[in-house]
Amino acid sequence: MLEHSLRPSTMRAYDGILTRFSRFCEQQGYSYFPTTTTAVAHFFRDITSSVERPGSTLITASAAIAAMYKGSEHSDPTKSQLLTMLKQAIISTGTKRPRFSTPVFPIERLTDHLITFGNNNTMSIDKLRTKTISLLALVGLYRPADLALLQLQHLEFVINGVNIANFGGKTDKNRDGIPTTITRASDQLLCPVAALESYIARTTARRSTLSEPSIFIYLDGNKANKLSDQRVASILKAGLQAAGIDEATARSFRKTGASAAINKGVDPDLIMKLGRWRSVDVFYRHYVNWDRADLTDTILAGN
Repeated sequence: MLEHSLRPSTMRAYDGILTRFSRFCEQQGYSYFPTTTTAVAHFFRDITSSVERPGSTLITASAAIAAMYKGSEHSDPTKSQLLTMLKQAIISTGTKRPRFSTPVFPIERLTDHLITFGNNNTMSIDKLRTKTISLLALVGLYRPADLALLQLQHLEFVINGVNIANFGGKTDKNRDGIPTTITRASDQLLCPVAALESYIARTTARRSTLSEPSIFIYLDGNKANKLSDQRVASILKAGLQAAGIDEATARSFRKTGASAAINKGVDPDLIMKLGRWRSVDVFYRHYVNWDRADLTDTILAGN
């Protein structure tokens, strides 16, 4: 019943909510569709009982149920004034734990680990996939969801790197594609472009069963499937842990890459363009970790 114009990540989130709602209605003896305001209110209380910030959970759940009713002959229970009051009450009494900033990690520990994988043509496909995803996330400032969306036709390999047309990402609201150029590294063992070329070449035979030309895949038996953003995030996190970096997350790659570039004097406008940021405020407040000691030394050294 959901509209197919929704972004794939949004569709997955809605489907997950509706699957959970269907199971909840079955367990509680409610009709799933159409349902009552009472059932929805009970569900909202259930799904927010153990979350730290109920606001985003309620927004997603309410939007998913509303999307299910859109275009049907039944009235949407989420439009009830009583439910609106309930949501406001849940949010206002929700947990007030502080939001922690995404940590950065020491790049050298990750790159030292990736170098141990060896040559792109001889390491395992799984290791090559981890290496390629990790390097692209770091130097291309990619979110896991952005990497999951990449398809073969989005790439244009050139002498000094690869041009990537990024479609459907968080800041690509009109799905026009936001261009990014990733240059080659002098160290062949840490070159994201060389790793990407090798991964595509070595997985070509496996792509015959793919329904869409996605770049990053996994095998389920003999059938190839595209990686979801959750699987990409899991691969990034596992790679960090294997390198002995336990405190960081998949989201740390974007902030770590941007912070490293800022602290080494790269023009912020170039970093914003590479990372596809639209808001200067968001870029500086959430994704840049200023190394103030290093910045001071840099300024003083120029005198």
